[in-house]
Amino acid sequence: MSHCRYRLSSGPREILNRGKYGKLVPVGNCEAMAKAIIEALDAPKDSLKVQDRACKLSLKRNIIQYAKVMGVACPSLHSTTPA
Repeated sequence: MSHCRYRLSSGPREILNRGKYGKLVPVGNCEAMAKAIIEALDAPKDSLKVQDRACKLSLKRNIIQYAKVMGVACPSLHSTTPA
């Protein structure tokens, strides 16, 4: 079995902003996952903070950002509805 030598900042760690928006648990650790779920259900939520984070990670917003980087226009994605 090989182990990654470097910690990546992408994936769950990036989405949860290193634990700011949710608990990070080791892969395969069912007990830690169960405990994190219970803690999340018991903890008060700042719904505006969570909604703002979700908007920042929306598919539409990311497609527009990638298109800008690639220099490609996506006129059908630019609308007045929030991303």
